[in-house]
Amino acid sequence: MLKLKGNIIQDNFRKEIENLFFKLDHLLIIKFAIKKRKRSKMNDIDKDKYIYYFRIVLCVVGWISIILGLVNRGINLTGGEDVVLAFSNHFSYFTIQSNLIVLIWLTISIIYNNKENKPRILGSIPRGAVTVYITVTFLIFAIILSPGYVPQGLALYTNIVSHYILPVAFIIDWIFTETENKYEWRYAVFWLIYPILYLIYTLVRGAITNFYPYFFLDLNVLSVIELVAYVIGLILLFLILGGIYIFANRFQNKRKNA
Repeated sequence: MLKLKGNIIQDNFRKEIENLFFKLDHLLIIKFAIKKRKRSKMNDIDKDKYIYYFRIVLCVVGWISIILGLVNRGINLTGGEDVVLAFSNHFSYFTIQSNLIVLIWLTISIIYNNKENKPRILGSIPRGAVTVYITVTFLIFAIILSPGYVPQGLALYTNIVSHYILPVAFIIDWIFTETENKYEWRYAVFWLIYPILYLIYTLVRGAITNFYPYFFLDLNVLSVIELVAYVIGLILLFLILGGIYIFANRFQNKRKNA
């Protein structure tokens, strides 16, 4: 009888000990999860902070480049040259326009940093479009235009910033921060709207002013067939790049949710 009671007491004691360890184990797991969540949250805060400062620096460098580009254009005005037409020609370059679009996007993203209600321009479709446009600027200059262009003075700074620093930095920003939104394949078609409008603007304006910003759009030196070939090539370039960014975004989202 005493032995039976002793066994019961022993079993109860063992169960109490097991329950105690079970509770301690759960407490440790919960504590670890809370710490991990806090650490993850702190990492996200640090990441957001670095991105914020990165964009500020990029914005300052970019806007200085735009201003110096205008100063340089003013310095190089020749006697009798139409000032309005000269600066209008300056802003007719796709490089200038795409850089301005990037800088406007960055400026808005800085202003609305950590704010809940963000404007639509910071959404996935506009941001993807901006990334495609600045990538085209980088690729066309690096592959086609740079061999025959040797800038000096202020133009050297503006050239490096507008064709290399700003495009590459914005692409890097996209890679590390565009991870929440999932792109749709149809976005690539939407992203063609601005390039097509730019092509129409350039050709119509060129026919009126006789100024074409790029040789591959210059009707003074190209035949109609050559021009059509270049235009088709440019549209395909935008479509291909758009497809690459959409694929990269969808692949990244798939890995994240796996």
